[in-house]
Amino acid sequence: MRLDLAYVYTALDRIADARRLFLSEPASPERGEVMFFHYMRIALNLAAGDRAAVQADAQQIADLVKEAPGVWSEIYLIDRTVEAFIRVGDPAGAQQFLSTALTAGFESNPLLWRARGRILLAEGRASEAREPLERAARALQQALYLDEAWPARRAYADALTALGDRAGAEAELRAVREEATAHHHRLEARYAREQLRSLGIDAPEPQAVSGDAPLSASVRQPTERLVTVVFVDVRGFTALSAREAPHQLADQIATFYRWAEEEIHRHQGLVDRYAGDAVMATFNVTGTRLDHPVQGLQAALAIRDKAAFAGLPVGIGIAVGPAVVGQFSEGSSVTAVGDTINLAARLQAEVREGELLMSEETFRRTRDWLQEQELLAAEESFTLKGFSQPIRAYRVAAPSPAGTTG
Repeated sequence: MRLDLAYVYTALDRIADARRLFLSEPASPERGEVMFFHYMRIALNLAAGDRAAVQADAQQIADLVKEAPGVWSEIYLIDRTVEAFIRVGDPAGAQQFLSTALTAGFESNPLLWRARGRILLAEGRASEAREPLERAARALQQALYLDEAWPARRAYADALTALGDRAGAEAELRAVREEATAHHHRLEARYAREQLRSLGIDAPEPQAVSGDAPLSASVRQPTERLVTVVFVDVRGFTALSAREAPHQLADQIATFYRWAEEEIHRHQGLVDRYAGDAVMATFNVTGTRLDHPVQGLQAALAIRDKAAFAGLPVGIGIAVGPAVVGQFSEGSSVTAVGDTINLAARLQAEVREGELLMSEETFRRTRDWLQEQELLAAEESFTLKGFSQPIRAYRVAAPSPAGTTG
């Protein structure tokens, strides 16, 4: 939990707070935990400008990958480590690391495209870097994997600058700055501003936005609130457990949990509970946010797409409605109970892998955002256990595989 909160503080560009929370060493010797620790510390030290620490953590990951390459969850680690080597001025080290890591099976993954594009750009081969960086940026943006799309777009802007297309670079960077600011990702907004200023373009810091502090205060006294509830469940878990070694399966689920927590926290939600291969999240437990349905939907789609890039299909149910939220016994965590929670869970059980099913109230409150994103939601009717009347819901289909073209 401390690492997850440190991640939130890093995204908010509150580096001193993130450092205060960060552990001095991994909480567990388990390989996935060690890798995630160094991955997170690279992000923090990149933001802090600590080149020596960045290089040390990059080498730690490189050594771990060299020992046992090819674990599915390492594709995001590969890309982050390539970035780390390049940011400390060692493109040769980045190339050597990438050639060591086993990337078979990830050829259509935008994170691999981005890693290769970064190396080409660092080697001064901007004309070759442009295509993989643009492809990665567009695929990640289309999948709403925004916290990865923004760095890809910034790298693409660097390629455009090197090729003399300053107007194109400026357009990308301004878009990243505006989107990141709107999503409270102050670190990405800062990076975009710094790149704009390096082009001689005035890029003032945005005005502070009310309510953009991370969710931290718990709701102790049980109170009825209007909330958004999201259930995310791994599909095909039985088949997965039959073909994977126990340690690999544990690593996959642990990584899934971490990614889910990152997105839930980034969208001002609360991880309510875990249940084996499923996660439940509640948005608006404090009763202070009006945009909680959109925040919940954005978090759900980001979790879905992160898991899909890693080959771990999920199904999602979302419901908006009243629930009693609070701490129901001394020492327990804050949780939500009520029909809205049951509805989200029942809707989740009705979807296939990659799909999302939302209640009618969720659709009503997110319709405009769905239209802006050109996401179609098909109306259906369901007879669900525990509900006396048919339930109208809206299904968002699974996305097309990343990298495919029409």
